[in-house]
Amino acid sequence: MKKAILIHGYHSKEVINDPAKPTPSNHQWLPWVSKQLYLNEIFPIAIEMPEPWNPNYKSWKRELERFDIDDGTVLVGHSYGGGFLVHWLSETTKKVGKVILVAPYMGLPSESVRSSQTPEETAEFFDFQIDRDIVKKTKNGIAIFVSKDDNPNILESVKLVNENADNIKTVWFDNKGHFRIKQMGTDHFPELINEILYGKIKEAKC
Repeated sequence: MKKAILIHGYHSKEVINDPAKPTPSNHQWLPWVSKQLYLNEIFPIAIEMPEPWNPNYKSWKRELERFDIDDGTVLVGHSYGGGFLVHWLSETTKKVGKVILVAPYMGLPSESVRSSQTPEETAEFFDFQIDRDIVKKTKNGIAIFVSKDDNPNILESVKLVNENADNIKTVWFDNKGHFRIKQMGTDHFPELINEILYGKIKEAKC
């Protein structure tokens, strides 16, 4: 059975410590996507990343690399998880299957990200050079999902990736914000499933 590794984004410590809230790997559309992948004979692995309120690249890298990653592995990252995958792929010598970055965040220095996060922490997580040939480390390419009404820093992050890497497929959406349930109006994400299974989402020009 093929597998897909799903990587969540930033979560505040307040949300993490709230017993009424799900863990990051069980948040937003991740459970629905995991179920659909399983039904299509792709084994889903939704990783619980250490301290998502204070992301540390080496810790996240160590957690990802606990799993056997090969050219049959799909990698999906949302927000910080997307930026993390760009970092990891730029440095790794492994070849993976397909990569989908959902509203990736690249730690732009112009943003005061959150009051609980220092610039030094952001710099550590995103202190790397994007590999221009990053797509060559995949069997089936890299796709970015981005909504036109997302935060300007996400739009700038997508621009940064596209300017520094070749042959990235960018899929533009309307009115999905940062791809959270409240903005999407559902926890279903069929476009993501279709991209993983068939690569059917066509590239659109903004």
